[in-house]
Amino acid sequence: DPETAKSGWRGPIVRLGEIGIEFGRDALTALYILGSSVRVQSSGGGKGRGLRVMSILNQIDQIGWRAVPVVFVMSFLIGGIVAQQGAYQMKFYGEELLAISLVGILHFREVGVLLTSIMVAGRSGSAITAEIGTMKMREEIDALQVMGLNPVGVLLFPRLLAIMICLPILTLLSNIAGILGAIVVMEIYVGITPSQFIETL
Repeated sequence: DPETAKSGWRGPIVRLGEIGIEFGRDALTALYILGSSVRVQSSGGGKGRGLRVMSILNQIDQIGWRAVPVVFVMSFLIGGIVAQQGAYQMKFYGEELLAISLVGILHFREVGVLLTSIMVAGRSGSAITAEIGTMKMREEIDALQVMGLNPVGVLLFPRLLAIMICLPILTLLSNIAGILGAIVVMEIYVGITPSQFIETL
């Protein structure tokens, strides 16, 4: 009996097994979507196939270009905060210049790519999910199938490709913004000039 299995000492083991099965199903679904997107585009020929350049450019605009202000402002502020907190702690030891290394290592190795990923997932990921969900509700996906078009190739591949193109560029912009924020804060808070900052960095 499933209820008896969950109530005793077996309960945590059963729940762990259920979590593993759910994770496996989700992973298979993600691999199916990714594989279908690539297969549809690489198979060539046929109705509704081939690379849709305008659709990809539109998604790059939606996912990449329109996310630049959010990514830039957020990274600028976090770079400034890390620099200020680092300089404040290092001031007790007379080593304010170490805050520059702290900002550089932290932002280039961790924070820049992490912030960008979270913001793209939160902003663009939820927008893509809502858009495709609305299309499903309005039966637009069924209409694509009736027209002989593959919904995976038409809807998912341009978005996947746009994300792959935009994420590295947004990460670079995030790193630049974080360093600019740190430069501004270090000049105001500690008196380190931008040229000193860049040289130390």
